[in-house]
Amino acid sequence: MACVCEPVLASPGGGGFAMIRDGNTGKTQLLDFFTQTPLEKRGNAEDGFQTIEADFGPTKQIFHIGPATVAAPGFLDGLDAPIKTRRAPHASRSFCTGY
Repeated sequence: MACVCEPVLASPGGGGFAMIRDGNTGKTQLLDFFTQTPLEKRGNAEDGFQTIEADFGPTKQIFHIGPATVAAPGFLDGLDAPIKTRRAPHASRSFCTGY
């Protein structure tokens, strides 16, 4: 899971997508559990938005920080969605080697 390998870039505080395939019918479905942002702008977004440059020695990277750069996470709800929609594989088969 990306949360273990890249916890800063991919975490339960983010969002994602899942492609689910029904093994019986072959039908696929895309679940979108990306982050949610406010429906309307509140105040001047520029006030809560800053650009910084992180210096990693030979490499530099631009990051955007501040209150205007955040959203409500959808990751955990997304992990739960296949179960709620009854599209999750049976647990005993999902974690067997060779499945």
